[in-house]
Amino acid sequence: MDALTVRRTAAATALLGFLMLAGNALAANGEIPITTNSQAARMDFIAGQAALDRGDASQANALFRAAVAQDPEFTYGWFNLATASFSTEEFSTNLKKAAATAGKASHGEQLLVQISERFLDSNFEQQLALANQLVQEYPRSARAWLTLAVVQGGLNKFAEQRQSIAKAIAADPTLAAAPLALGNSYLFNEPKDFTQSEKYFRQAVALNPGASTYWWSVGDVYRATNKLENAREYYKRATLLNPSDGIAQLKLGHVN
Repeated sequence: MDALTVRRTAAATALLGFLMLAGNALAANGEIPITTNSQAARMDFIAGQAALDRGDASQANALFRAAVAQDPEFTYGWFNLATASFSTEEFSTNLKKAAATAGKASHGEQLLVQISERFLDSNFEQQLALANQLVQEYPRSARAWLTLAVVQGGLNKFAEQRQSIAKAIAADPTLAAAPLALGNSYLFNEPKDFTQSEKYFRQAVALNPGASTYWWSVGDVYRATNKLENAREYYKRATLLNPSDGIAQLKLGHVN
């Protein structure tokens, strides 16, 4: 075995060990379990979840597809692939596959699937009940609280939504998707508060300064308050961070 192969093998072993420790930490911290026996699928899933958190749906879609290709019984993988889908048909197809495999998944994963099924049924009150059950069973799960916040937002319960996102931030202060969600709530939902929106977007930037989505979100606050030069600065920075971010390019063009 040559030196390069040895280094690659050692790196792969170290990464695998890290992911196993990360999975154990998630369980210890009360996070919704990731149920798969395939370490390759788990690696793709974790990478896909990170892409989804930073708003890169295209990359997330590709990674979740890789995850379920490694483990076709991976309920959480199918569920997240549905979340990162680009059409209602794709969402429905992947959600059906998540439901078909859910018998072997944890109850938390089953609840996530049921919550999305009730969205397709337009049964929003039952969806809210299931989301509340999710946080009751996983009160220390930031992602459970964010799931409840999404449902509350769909019902225009914005005060409750913000409380749920605040609980997500408290549960996992390192999860940038949580302050991003709170920033969006203050930016788009009544009562709006642009100062609070900027505060939470900047928290997201501080947690993950490499995510272009977070930078152009700060730009959105400046555009909403008609500070167009400031907005241009943040949109331009987002395009430099990720030249393939079409949304950032569009926003920069708009403010120009």
